[in-house]
Amino acid sequence: MHQTVKCSSVGSIGDLGHIAQALGENEFNIEAIGGGEATGVREDERGVGIISLLVSPDEPQDLVRVREILENLDLDDGRKLSSVEILPGLDVELRQGPGELGVAAAALAEAGINILSILLIVARQTSAIVSIAFNEADLEKARTVLQDSGGRFNVLPEHGGRDSRNAGGGHDDGPGHGH
Repeated sequence: MHQTVKCSSVGSIGDLGHIAQALGENEFNIEAIGGGEATGVREDERGVGIISLLVSPDEPQDLVRVREILENLDLDDGRKLSSVEILPGLDVELRQGPGELGVAAAALAEAGINILSILLIVARQTSAIVSIAFNEADLEKARTVLQDSGGRFNVLPEHGGRDSRNAGGGHDDGPGHGH
C-alpha cells in the first residue's frame, strides 16, 4: 500500500510552486500530481485549491517528514496550507475505454466508499493505472470491491504502476501481466 498526500490551500495563486519547491529542497520527488490552485469566482473571494501527490521516497518516516514540511510551509502573506492529509491508497489497473473509471467509481459508491483522491499513474493503449486514495476505514473494503469485479479491475501490488511509467518500448501485456 502506498500513501497519497492531499493538501488544501485558500487563496492559492503560487502555492503549487511553494509546495513543489519545498518538497524538492528536501529531496522528495513528485511521482504523480493532480488538482490545482484556485481563486474565487469574484475578485473579493478566495477559492480553495486541492492538490494530491504521490511522492518518493514514501516510507512511513518519510511521509511524517512530508507532512511536517507541508504543515509548516510558509505561503505568501503568512498563510499556511489549510489541511494536509496522508491517505492510504490502491494502485488499480483499469481497461482502457470509455466508462471504465465510471464503472469502478460506481461500484465503490454502491458499497458506500468515498474516493478521496485519484491520480493517473500511467496510460497505455489497452489499460490505465490509477492511484485511488480512501480513508483508512474504507481501504480494505475498497480492495475487496475492486478485486471482486470478476477480473474487470486489477488491484496491483504496492506501487504496482509507478515503476512501469519509465519502462522502455511502451510494451503493454495487458491487465495483470508483469506489473
